Amino acid sequence: VPAGLPTLSSGRGMEVANGACALRCSDKRIQVITDIDDTVKSSGGVRLLGKVGPALGGIDTQYKRNDFYPGVFQFGAELANYGKPANLPPAPV
Repeated sequence: VPAGLPTLSSGRGMEVANGACALRCSDKRIQVITDIDDTVKSSGGVRLLGKVGPALGGIDTQYKRNDFYPGVFQFGAELANYGKPANLPPAPV
């Protein structure tokens, strides 16, 4: 994970930053693994029983349900390309 990003280390070569997980591959590439709902796309703040029931997922109402958050794919691509050798393609996201 690039310097300066807040991370939580699992102690197993895996670091977590803002809902995305980065694994250091054996060939010096970083593989990005991420959750989809409320990390890549908005839940829309949908609740059971209208506005009084529990939230189905997250509570973000800034974006419509299933809208992708701006910049999330670029963030994953930048993270996957960080520090990789020039002769290797990025690891799958």
